[in-house]
Amino acid sequence: MARFKSKLANNEILVLIADTEKGQLELLAEGLSHIHVGQNPYEISRKALLFYLALLLSKPIKKSYLLPQLVTYQQNISNNSGGL
Repeated sequence: MARFKSKLANNEILVLIADTEKGQLELLAEGLSHIHVGQNPYEISRKALLFYLALLLSKPIKKSYLLPQLVTYQQNISNNSGGL
């Protein structure tokens, strides 16, 4: 992707990555992507456990569960990168 860096910088090519792990955010820090959207695996696990507990205890189950998304781009990478 480095050979496309000038086109990325000029927004001739837009790169959106559906991951916010360290290796992916390094691409963002190097200017090789524009935006990363990721999930919080700990929150997914927590909600799953609460769902299964409700099933086990025969409690009402919600029709849907909302999970937070982490959206990272150049302007907020220092806040969302965990000290990249």
